[in-house]
Amino acid sequence: MSEFNLRIVTPTQLFFEDKAEGIIVRTTEGEMMVLANHIPFAANLVCCKASIKQNGSYRDITLAGGLLLKVVPKQEIQTVKPNDLE
Repeated sequence: MSEFNLRIVTPTQLFFEDKAEGIIVRTTEGEMMVLANHIPFAANLVCCKASIKQNGSYRDITLAGGLLLKVVPKQEIQTVKPNDLE
């Protein structure tokens, strides 16, 4: 399965940065999975359990609400606080 660069940034630190096959998150519009080569977009995240897929298995993490999921060119996917956007 194709991989992409995944970065999870909290207000105080870089929480996660590595290659991933996918990530499942809950947005204000519902649950979604992002895979490599996804179109660029942004979505508001709600407090949820997120699952990062690496090497065929999932790792669960907890995301606080008030974050933004941002898919940008070069397949780098970030979760950031909205105030941190340029």
